[in-house]
Amino acid sequence: MIRTIDVVTLVLSCILGIAWTDAFSLHHSGTASSSTYRQTSTKRHQRIQSPTILYVEPPKYYNAPSPTSDTPKKTNAAPYPKIGDVVRYYDLDGGNAKGQLKVGKLLLIQKVSPEKFVGDVMEMEFVGDGYYAEFPSRERRSRITVQELEGLSPISASYVRSADAFFVPMSDGQPKVTFERFELEGYSGPKPLEVNSDVVERDGKRYVELKGQLLRDAALLGAVGTLVTLLSKGVDDGLVYATGALAGVGYVYFLSVKTDTVGSLGAKLGNSISNVRFALPIFALLSVSIKNIISGDANIESSLFSTVSAEQFGCIILGFLTYRVPLFLRRIQEGFSDAGATNLPGSAGVAASLLSGADADLSATNILIDEVLKPVLLVSGPPGTDKTALINKLIEDSDGKFVRPILNDRLLEGAKFEFMEGRGEFFEVTKLGRFGLSKDNILNSADPEKGEVVVIDADTKLAKKISSNLSGARIIGVWFSLDSVDKFKEKLQDQIDSGKLKVPMDEDADQFLRAKRREVVADIEYGVVSDLFDFMIVSDDFDSCYKQLENAAGFCFR
Repeated sequence: MIRTIDVVTLVLSCILGIAWTDAFSLHHSGTASSSTYRQTSTKRHQRIQSPTILYVEPPKYYNAPSPTSDTPKKTNAAPYPKIGDVVRYYDLDGGNAKGQLKVGKLLLIQKVSPEKFVGDVMEMEFVGDGYYAEFPSRERRSRITVQELEGLSPISASYVRSADAFFVPMSDGQPKVTFERFELEGYSGPKPLEVNSDVVERDGKRYVELKGQLLRDAALLGAVGTLVTLLSKGVDDGLVYATGALAGVGYVYFLSVKTDTVGSLGAKLGNSISNVRFALPIFALLSVSIKNIISGDANIESSLFSTVSAEQFGCIILGFLTYRVPLFLRRIQEGFSDAGATNLPGSAGVAASLLSGADADLSATNILIDEVLKPVLLVSGPPGTDKTALINKLIEDSDGKFVRPILNDRLLEGAKFEFMEGRGEFFEVTKLGRFGLSKDNILNSADPEKGEVVVIDADTKLAKKISSNLSGARIIGVWFSLDSVDKFKEKLQDQIDSGKLKVPMDEDADQFLRAKRREVVADIEYGVVSDLFDFMIVSDDFDSCYKQLENAAGFCFR
């Protein structure tokens, strides 16, 4: 016998594990039943969380507001407010009569009275040279304030993609507004989202049909499972299995109640009612316990709920999970249809993708590599391997096929460079602090139409950063090393003697050499253990190393 409190704990764990996947499957299938409400609700959340809207081009899911008056608006008049406008406003806590001047983005417009509108404005951060950028995502919500539209002034701001910021015209060190106020006379707010009623009605019918089909499939398969259990295990186990299967059908029904009410006025009530589904397997177990007690098959000396056999428990759980079988079979059927195997859940989708159309998959993989992932030749290794000289020779002999990345220049870019450096967008900044290497430098410095490939001369530190943070690239990694640590020591000693390697004033040559030797050992360990490098070249012969580098570089074009 199994103590019911243990059974309850196990069942609750099962329920919590499958609840999210069930909610997603049924909700995804029934998207249309409440599409009008859900579209509106979803768009509202999108506006608050991550709006990226240009002043001159509001998002597609908003239409320009139209006045209620029939009188046409003058072309030289102030504009009507729109979602996504960059505006000037004043914070009342600024310490002066008007308050602190701020620049922000208009995220949401609400009508609070027949003639009054307010808007949610998200403050933006001044990053220099007229650029204003959104705060990090973790701070954005705290930067949103409610402002009256009458107190907002429109700004003709332009979004600069390379800086990920808005450029705001300045006048006397202050943001320059196009008008002191928005035009609010005749303004009725953003035009409501247009919904195709025919599409909603058609999808609603499909959802009702699908919901009914799922319930029928769960009931039918539960009946089949009950019959099989009756024939193989007897009447008692068959009835227990039927109890679990009935709980599974109920689970699907109450889940559909939640889906039916999503986005509607009854959403809260529907959600509360649908939570009954989590208790259904518990009720099934309790009913079996009570039946055992009444029939005298259980010993209740320790507690009232101490009698559910292992066999009965298994029948209930199997019966309850029967409702998932038709869901899984339906997804498999869809996966092998024309829609493709991407519809299959989890590892089943991966298996189906491998089993169906291996040639097509291979072709698709090649297209992905050739057209989406840009080849990058990353050459790394400890100091003393002559990798820089080898890279220089490769670039000189390649007839323009291999190029260096074009770096950001602090002197030429000014505020943009400071902005990128502050946001940690550089993989590396040179010692003097003038040049920086970013992801865009690596991906966009070579012209794929000309067959160019970027070559990165990286020490171990830079190689680690690139390998963990560079997406959109197919890295061909080449690692150089010497065949003994003593040869590294000799190379380092030669560099110290020639003055190429400077010994710090507070260290003697021996200490410095030992520290460098430890760094070399750590670098070698990384090169051997890391899976970043496709080619390991271990030699101190320059010509041999160069020939192997040429062969490895050829894989950038395969």
